[in-house]
Parts: sequence; C-alpha cells; structure tokens
Amino acid sequence: MLAPPLAGAWEEPPAGLVKRVAENEGKTEEARNRYLYTQTVVIEEMGGRGGVEGRYREVREVIFSPEGERTEWMQGRRVST
Repeated sequence: MLAPPLAGAWEEPPAGLVKRVAENEGKTEEARNRYLYTQTVVIEEMGGRGGVEGRYREVREVIFSPEGERTEWMQGRRVST
C-alpha cells in the first residue's frame, strides 16, 4: 500500500525542461556507453502495523555496448526474507 501524496507537493516543471533534456540526449547516451552501472532493487513487504515483514534484494551490474545493447550481470545471489 502506497502512502497518499502530500497535499500541495506537485509543482510545475521548470520552463523548457523537456527541450533541454532532448538537446542533451546524445550526450547522455554517449556518457552511458562508457560506464558500468550498479543497479540495486529492494522490495519490502509492509505488515499491518507498518513494520517490514519481508524483503527482497538483488544487485546487478549493467553495461551498454557501443551498439546500445544493454547487458546485466547478477552480483551474488538474490536475498529474500
């Protein structure tokens, strides 16, 4: 169950944000192709009183080839409680 959004928390994005993101997309892709990323996924199951009753965690290394192909390698083992 997700918590409801905070009242008044929504703000308009800065003017021209979409245009700036689109203009820098090539730079972002070029940089991404030169790096190795570590991606960690954690999922927690919350109990009736708000405490964590179960947890799933996995860590992967993510690499993009010069051709733009994404490859992932699992690090260690998945942990589930």
